Amino acid sequence: IYFNVFLFKFLTYLTFFNYSCCFMKLVTVKYPNDISGMEAWYDAKDFNSTADSTEVTTWNDKSGNGHHLVQSTAGKKPIVKSLNGNKFLDSNNENRYFQLAFTRVRPLTIFCVYKVNTIASNIYVTDGYTDQGSTAITTSGGSGGTGLQYGMTSGNLAFGVSTNTIFAQVSVQQVDTAAASFGRYNGVQKFTGTSDKNIGGITLFARADLASARFADASIAEYISYNRALTLTEIQQIERYLKFKWGL
Repeated sequence: IYFNVFLFKFLTYLTFFNYSCCFMKLVTVKYPNDISGMEAWYDAKDFNSTADSTEVTTWNDKSGNGHHLVQSTAGKKPIVKSLNGNKFLDSNNENRYFQLAFTRVRPLTIFCVYKVNTIASNIYVTDGYTDQGSTAITTSGGSGGTGLQYGMTSGNLAFGVSTNTIFAQVSVQQVDTAAASFGRYNGVQKFTGTSDKNIGGITLFARADLASARFADASIAEYISYNRALTLTEIQQIERYLKFKWGL
């Protein structure tokens, strides 16, 4: 009987150990700042204690590089909103935006968690600063704006998916080598192409030139940028982090 009790406890221990190991492997996700080369990181969870509808003057850069986004004009400041307990910043369909110029060149890898609230053609959720369309997550598809595209060389590259009205994530890598740049949507690669536009900074919720017809009625939960071409393994690590964090 003593042997049977011992055997039961031993097998129970092994079962628990195996489940624990499997669980640890499943939930292990690298944080964005564990990967080198980060140039900017904006996380709307920093506003968890901020009331909805509050105008945001500063969205702090968590990368440590000091690329804080500042909007000092009342009525142009993005506002805080929430969904399912998660905070995000929103343009409120009122031409609210952030824009910052800083040294920013290829290669780079960008991640963004966002949604479009009002579908329209050629509205810009993100962009660069120097050349319009340089890092643009924008809509396509004529007046209906039903497609998602990304600004690169002489035009835009289509993701081949519909413009999302629920939160989703895109990952884009830009390098100088022809046809080496690519875009991913919710962890799946959707296009490859080339890029030669000057970037020079960040614009959120608008096109770089702030053209009135190109402001997006959109929400952004997180934006991360690296100043190098990340490996596919590193890209997938960040995608997993964003997926678990935002329930995508």
